[in-house]
Amino acid sequence: MNEPLVDILMSVYNGEKFLVDQLESLLSQTHKNWRLVVRDDKSTDSSVRVLCEYRSRYPEKIIFASDQRGRLGACQGFAQAVHHSSADYMMFCDQDDVWLPTKVESSLAEILRLERLHPGMPIVVYTDLIVVDEELKVIAESFWRYQQIDPQDNSLSTLILDNVATGCTMIMNRPLKELAAPVPSEAVIHDWWFTLVCSVYGKVSYLSDRTVLYRQHGRNEIGAQDYRLSIRIRRVCKSPQGFYSRTTKMAGLARAQARALLTHIEGKAVPASTLLTPLRRYVASTSTVERKWCLIRYKMLSGHYIRASKKLFFC
Repeated sequence: MNEPLVDILMSVYNGEKFLVDQLESLLSQTHKNWRLVVRDDKSTDSSVRVLCEYRSRYPEKIIFASDQRGRLGACQGFAQAVHHSSADYMMFCDQDDVWLPTKVESSLAEILRLERLHPGMPIVVYTDLIVVDEELKVIAESFWRYQQIDPQDNSLSTLILDNVATGCTMIMNRPLKELAAPVPSEAVIHDWWFTLVCSVYGKVSYLSDRTVLYRQHGRNEIGAQDYRLSIRIRRVCKSPQGFYSRTTKMAGLARAQARALLTHIEGKAVPASTLLTPLRRYVASTSTVERKWCLIRYKMLSGHYIRASKKLFFC
């Protein structure tokens, strides 16, 4: 085909309930030159059987990423799928969502446009989503509004502590794949890692299109949360200790990921060395007071006021 090849990357774990819906939505894409590179993360249900049935019907469309690494979890499972990709463009795909028909076409058109403006540069593009329940009934027309996310707030200083790009909406190019590999064990989740690396070396951009029905069903690896103040207060009051434990744990994981990012780029040329100042200062902080000063000094608290407050108090 003359159209660019896109590898759609999926890490599957016990996804039998919704997998057919997702596979059918991929087959309905208006852009036809794609392959599904799928890694099974040791499912114990019929996920593999479903995938094998589809591969027998569409052998040119489905590739199994095989390895002997066992159960890896979402982050490293997707990292392995990336490793097995050979296309110039890659998109992450969750097992339980539904892609709208023009998702690949519109995302690819945008990244190609940006590549013409920034030849050779690592690029990632992400979009908005529609939040739906298990039966695909709409919960929120815009994931960004629902989560109070500003898609423009995608600088490195913000991304160190808060990811704004949802993996199942992303498309990235080969230069980013090569710069971001290998994904370290400290990476919190694959999409956050690739977006962080891209914010250092390349162009992080977005489309306002809603390209995915983002299904919420209680077993999501990472789900959507309503950020209205009343809902957040209710959650905290329901389990203050649980809120404290979750938030402090995530702050620690973000710090570990930031240290891993600094190690990852050590010795590599960076387009603007001053770009790394917030990262270096944050990683080097040895006290709570010093970290909080760093957050304020380098405007790392941008975003919704609830999210900003959590960063200030817990990071």
